[in-house]
Amino acid sequence: MLTGNLATRPFYNERLVRGALVVALAAAVLWTALNVTTLVSLSQQSAMLSDRIRSEGLRAAGARTEADTVRRGLNVADLKRVSGAAAEANALIERRTFSWTGLFNLLETTLPPDVRLVEVQPQTDQGGRFVLSLTVVSRRIDDLDEFMRGLEATGAFSGVVSRSDEALEDGTIASTLQGYYALPARAAAPASEASNASAAPVRTPEVTR
Repeated sequence: MLTGNLATRPFYNERLVRGALVVALAAAVLWTALNVTTLVSLSQQSAMLSDRIRSEGLRAAGARTEADTVRRGLNVADLKRVSGAAAEANALIERRTFSWTGLFNLLETTLPPDVRLVEVQPQTDQGGRFVLSLTVVSRRIDDLDEFMRGLEATGAFSGVVSRSDEALEDGTIASTLQGYYALPARAAAPASEASNASAAPVRTPEVTR
């Protein structure tokens, strides 16, 4: 049996302890290095993002300034004139595609015997829809109502109403009708019809059946 004073005897596993300390120290150094590398990378990314945010902010401010400059430079009166010119051009296009022959044929087929057509006035409303104003003379209100129902039944007219009715000396009734008219879909009207459509109102001969 080995006997002796352990306090004065060298520890025989000293290398193992030193190795463990070296490994622990190396791990700590490596961990610290990784942390430093990550911190540096994150700092660089943060700086890049800050620069990008600053750049985008400057671009946005420049765009707002440019928009404000453009808005201040707009002339409301000029815009209204341009809008009016565009509406007029659209109206002219509508009239070029307007067929008087087709309209009169449609009116003749729906006109009752005791109703006369006196005047036709085409126009467009603020929404760009085609509106026809018809002046007719009828013997009775019932004849006028029959004519209005006939126009609606064709499918080409909608919203037909009587704007005014006036009793004439001969006992007949002069009425002004107004309604939306669906233009036929076609490329262009013949030249003679296009020139006629450019004049409004249009006086027509009395149409009877």
